[in-house]
Amino acid sequence: MSNLSMLLQWSPYSTEAELLQQLQLDKVKRKMAVSNGKLSVHFEAVEARFLRASFRAFMDVLTLATKTIEEFGQGMEL
Repeated sequence: MSNLSMLLQWSPYSTEAELLQQLQLDKVKRKMAVSNGKLSVHFEAVEARFLRASFRAFMDVLTLATKTIEEFGQGMEL
């Protein structure tokens, strides 16, 4: 299942077009890479408010992932 399909499945939007319009993918670009065990993230946005919202959402997910790993350990099977 693709990321977009999963988002659509759990979103309040009934079509892919509606979901993509709400995500406004053309407003914020995110690049992530892992090198030598370090996560590198680069954001670019057309407006500061999009950058702020995108970065905050990313930090929320990162915090949740970190707390989950701390709670259940790195070797957890999905």
